[in-house]
Amino acid sequence: MPDIPVGPSPSSGNDRLQALRQSSQSLAGMSTPRKIRIDLLLGVMGILLVIAFLFVSLGSSSPEITTQTSVVAQQEENGGQINLGDALIAISLEEGSFPPEVSVGDQVRIIVTSNTDGTEVARGLDAETIVQSIQETSTVGGRFVVTVSGVESVAEEVASSDTVHLAVIRKFQQ
Repeated sequence: MPDIPVGPSPSSGNDRLQALRQSSQSLAGMSTPRKIRIDLLLGVMGILLVIAFLFVSLGSSSPEITTQTSVVAQQEENGGQINLGDALIAISLEEGSFPPEVSVGDQVRIIVTSNTDGTEVARGLDAETIVQSIQETSTVGGRFVVTVSGVESVAEEVASSDTVHLAVIRKFQQ
């Protein structure tokens, strides 16, 4: 009896294998709605993370006005101490009570008003004062602390007055 092949012929087996490979490759190339949603969600999350990072880095890098160069140099010259009779005087000021271009090292005239001794006249203090630092204390209220160096009597005058203003007498040249 002649041999009759029981299984598929070699060409038909190859054909079926090729057909299976092609169908699996075509299914792999197609994106399912679930895969599209996951890819879209991951993309949106990535964009939100980049925006959040930029917001935090730009929001916290607002220019800080605090600088302290001349007081440190002066204290280093004196062995870390301020000269006898001198003082560092902190003055709480509202925005608009001093020129916006005032900077560390500028010589300023302190103008006081509404003294506790009953006089309501604005007057400038004669003592020389040098700006040591400027620090914004509140971004909402527009308040600043300007630290100046001067004689101790200036601290007493500032403490006994209600309103204080600064006028730049001489700009510091760097």
